[in-house]
Amino acid sequence: QVKLLRPPQMHERFRAVTWQRTIVRAQYIRDTEFLSDSGEVLALCTANWFLVDPDTHRIRRPKDLPLYQTIPSYEKALSEEERITVHCPEEMQPAGVRRVRYSDMDYNHHLNNTRYAEFLCDFAPGGMQGQRLQEFKLVFSGEAVEGDEIEIFTALQGKRVIMRGRHARGRCFEASFTCCAAE
Repeated sequence: QVKLLRPPQMHERFRAVTWQRTIVRAQYIRDTEFLSDSGEVLALCTANWFLVDPDTHRIRRPKDLPLYQTIPSYEKALSEEERITVHCPEEMQPAGVRRVRYSDMDYNHHLNNTRYAEFLCDFAPGGMQGQRLQEFKLVFSGEAVEGDEIEIFTALQGKRVIMRGRHARGRCFEASFTCCAAE
């Protein structure tokens, strides 16, 4: 979940301040603030994530990883939500298909998380010309691997775009985002 308050300018220095907020069952919750040199908040990010065994693709539980239990948690929370969700309407319009290629892969041999934000831009209804992402949520539902064809579906809820990706094994991701005029 990312909220862009002001995008950094070219060559502008910024710093990321990040902390482990808490662990909920098998899910780690991490918050990050992106700050300009003057201390202006540029972006806020909350990430919910799991550790996954790269060979078995099974979730590694925090209780089985003593090192991760020693990471301190902080009370400061950038989001009220402990679990990031996107509610997709039943009726969504087909927007296209994206094939997962070798260059899309990460170390664990599945679709790199950064590629999903590109999908938001590539399949945005009406396109992104003259627009920039302002706020978005991405929820990863089922890993995608090389060769998968992800069918993209979209719906509009006011100014918010809802997006869902499905592959042959079922849900791949859900997302919601809003845009504003590019400066």
